[in-house]
Amino acid sequence: MRRSPPTSAPPRGLTLIELLVGLLIVAGLFALVVPAMESVLGVRVKEEAGRLAGAIRMIYDEAAMRGQTCRLVFVMPESVEHNGSYRIECTLDAARISPEIQDVDEGALVQEDEDPFADDSYVREEEELERRVKARAAWQAFAGRELQDRTLPPGVRLAGFWTPQLRDVVTVGEAYLYFLPLGETQAAYIWIQDSRENFYTLTVQPLTGRVKVFAENLEVPDV
Repeated sequence: MRRSPPTSAPPRGLTLIELLVGLLIVAGLFALVVPAMESVLGVRVKEEAGRLAGAIRMIYDEAAMRGQTCRLVFVMPESVEHNGSYRIECTLDAARISPEIQDVDEGALVQEDEDPFADDSYVREEEELERRVKARAAWQAFAGRELQDRTLPPGVRLAGFWTPQLRDVVTVGEAYLYFLPLGETQAAYIWIQDSRENFYTLTVQPLTGRVKVFAENLEVPDV
């Protein structure tokens, strides 16, 4: 006698215990992924701090070898959607680091516009010469494969820049770190952070160009 084929069992839904087990598995995987992401970000900001420190040292050496004045231009992020960047520029014209203190307004460097109608009759000869030198100094992009412009990667951002020539820390807009051809730069503090508020502070020595990297948010020194 021919047997009839067995009938399939009706589909069964997940039990409450199975749902709980699934949720626990997902939660466990999430707990493993989050620290891994934080670790990646922590490594990334550390790498960027080291990369910037190396670039500063190389610019210091290049300015001395080429007999040029160069500067590292920091473009601080204007909003949370941007991470900031930096580029290298040099000039063949004479330039020097001004001893005057520059104002910083709401985190932005205050640029002083020269008045083309200013009366020069009472300006000393050396001051007039300095003004003309500054006016004709033409900054051009650095030509060299070993030093490239850089935009910081996602999750890492420029947090601040300061030198003794600045009245406050620059956090938005552009700021400049100068390198002179006789082997001199500015004392400076540069802050880099990631999205988890991990800070690295770079300090620059003015006479040697030596850069120290600290895994903390250092405060501006009293000057």
